[in-house]
Amino acid sequence: MNIDLTHVDFVAVVCAGVATFMIGGAWYTFFAKTWQRAQGYSEERVKELQEQASPVKIFGTMIVCYLVIALVMAIIIEALAINTLQAGATLGLLVWLLVACVGLTSHVSRDVALSGYLIDTGYQLIYCVGTGSLLAVWG
Repeated sequence: MNIDLTHVDFVAVVCAGVATFMIGGAWYTFFAKTWQRAQGYSEERVKELQEQASPVKIFGTMIVCYLVIALVMAIIIEALAINTLQAGATLGLLVWLLVACVGLTSHVSRDVALSGYLIDTGYQLIYCVGTGSLLAVWG
């Protein structure tokens, strides 16, 4: 496969990455308490983690990863000549299946409630399908 970045719409990639970040903020705000319980975090532990955390490191890493995901999906969309909402959503679903399976292999060996995995993979489903859809129809 020849990767040609000249046909990638980088504005669409940035929009998809930023949209993913914003959706994540809303998603995890809504599910914050359930996710916290699923991880086994007490209120005290959450406050401790927040005090230790570097917002630049955490949110910067997230943004970079979402941009990379969007770029990779854009490259695949261009390589496969995907240009409809349905085809983009299908690609997003297939990418999500890959991500969900990788996440599940990690989850089964951890002492975390299933609800934590479902919250995380639910968000990943939304952004993978959304990113695939947006990038397919943008160009």
